Amino acid sequence: MLLAALLALPGQAARAQVPSPPGTYGGAFAETKRISLSEAVALMLRDNRTVRSVLLSRIVDDFNLRVAEDQFNPQYSLAASVGRNQPQRGPGDPRARGTLAGGWTPSVSLALPYGTQIQATARGGFARREGGSTSFDQALDLTVLQPLLRGAGSDIATASLEISRISRRVQALGTERSVVSSIVLAIQSYRSLMQSMEQVRIAEDSLRRAVDLMGVNRQLVTAGRLAAVEIVQSEANVARQELSLLTARNALDAARLDLLQILALDVGIGLTPTETLTAEPLKLELARALETARANRSDYRQANLLVEIARLNLNLAEDGLRWELNAIANLSTTATDRTFTSTLRRFGRTEPGLGFGLELRIPISNLSDQARAVSARIALQQQELALRDLDQRLEVQVRNGLRQVDISWQSLRLAEQAVRLSEQKLDIERQRLRAGRSTNFQVVTFEDDLVRTRTELLSSRIGYLNALTSLDDVLGTTLQTWGVRLEAM
Repeated sequence: MLLAALLALPGQAARAQVPSPPGTYGGAFAETKRISLSEAVALMLRDNRTVRSVLLSRIVDDFNLRVAEDQFNPQYSLAASVGRNQPQRGPGDPRARGTLAGGWTPSVSLALPYGTQIQATARGGFARREGGSTSFDQALDLTVLQPLLRGAGSDIATASLEISRISRRVQALGTERSVVSSIVLAIQSYRSLMQSMEQVRIAEDSLRRAVDLMGVNRQLVTAGRLAAVEIVQSEANVARQELSLLTARNALDAARLDLLQILALDVGIGLTPTETLTAEPLKLELARALETARANRSDYRQANLLVEIARLNLNLAEDGLRWELNAIANLSTTATDRTFTSTLRRFGRTEPGLGFGLELRIPISNLSDQARAVSARIALQQQELALRDLDQRLEVQVRNGLRQVDISWQSLRLAEQAVRLSEQKLDIERQRLRAGRSTNFQVVTFEDDLVRTRTELLSSRIGYLNALTSLDDVLGTTLQTWGVRLEAM
């Protein structure tokens, strides 16, 4: 009973000796924010500067696509001029009359998805001589050009627009990849903070036990049941545990600052994770995992889109090797009179002139066109090779990801078992020490074993959770897992 009372006293002394020192984690901040993992991800998506910069680039990408889609809309233009012309006069020549003239030329052009080009131009003008009459003229030209060989067909005519649309999807997938990378980084940083916080608790518990043991040893020395020299080992153990605690607190503060930087928060505040380190086993078959990865991975989808772009570029390049044969139709009307109204009436009664013909252009030396076709063909083959290589790497990454999850889970189960056995082993050895059947060195050794196994258990839990996050990344399901929709951002 006396020994039990002696063992109870040092614990109170230990709690008084290991408070959180000023300037470290645990109440030294003006504000401490409790934050869950989902809140950390949401804050990162809202405030992280890298993510905001990537999302801003979508504005330019969307406008570039809008420009490309505008090619099949009517294109309008207007030109106008006015001026006065005074003829030259030599010495003794009578003064010549000046002329005031002006003109306007509105035009509209339209490209159709079959390669058809329509151009309509109206020209109007007037000329007024000083002290003389005024004349107006009006003309209308309408030209329709239809390619019959090069540039003919909707596949060729719309290829550039289709390339722009696919390129926009490639850029969107690049944005998705950047956002996912930032999410994974935030998750891992959050868990690093959790791990550092738990490591501090492990170090504090270890220090308390070391102080308890030192108190017990002092009481046993006083009672004459232990040699005085044994107290030195206990004091050394306490000093070592204090150093471990200091190192753990330093790592905790570094993890806090790292997460605050990722979340773009004030680095002067404290963070308290509210998440729990719980883990559940994952059951996922390889075939389903591969199917999910091929359907969701942004880089794999990008590679498929790049093959499509290369194929369209090859079609355009091969089309450039064809002869150019165009059917051209033209309609034109002109009218001139003294007043603007009479000119319009004459213009309306004038029968327009019509023209129709064929235009043929045969390239004699088209090495540059042939070079473009060769380059496009090689580019397509290279993209197809890159896709096959990525497909193999994807399968390797999925297999490695599944295996890492499985191994991490097994490691976690074994680490939990090791901690339970270490706790039992230490408890038994402490009881043997009280009975005088063990040594201080043996208890300290078992204390170190318990700290090591708890640290390994903590690392195993974090490692398993991070393995799940990495597998999410490999499968391309990170956004779905966290309910993130880039369209809403």
